[in-house]
Amino acid sequence: MTRQRRKHKHGQWLAIPLPRYLLITFGSTIALTVGMATLGSISVPVAWLVSINIVTFAAYGFDKAIASSESTWMRVPENVLLALVATGGTPGAIVGMPLFRHKTVKAAFRARFWIIVGVQIALLAAVVLTRV
Repeated sequence: MTRQRRKHKHGQWLAIPLPRYLLITFGSTIALTVGMATLGSISVPVAWLVSINIVTFAAYGFDKAIASSESTWMRVPENVLLALVATGGTPGAIVGMPLFRHKTVKAAFRARFWIIVGVQIALLAAVVLTRV
């Protein structure tokens, strides 16, 4: 039996978890970044890193709360959690995963997580080494 895609009416794309949570998490990150960069004397890259880590930490905690309860909320898709990590939220995830005991056992998720971290470390090393 093949799985059929659900058809959504125009404007109901937010009923699908992936776009909804991408919009919420990255919208929040952008709003926090703009707020910090305009109200404070923080550069945009630093404001982004602070914001993305706050949002990543919160997303891991939120997803764990949903997973642990009888909530009717849809879970945060793993691709959203990994996108947050890939865009700079690695420290927030590294703190949130053991603190919330979330996504620490699932081997497939951990493998993708550590691949992203490894790529980030390699990119950071390349930037640092080319500047020396």
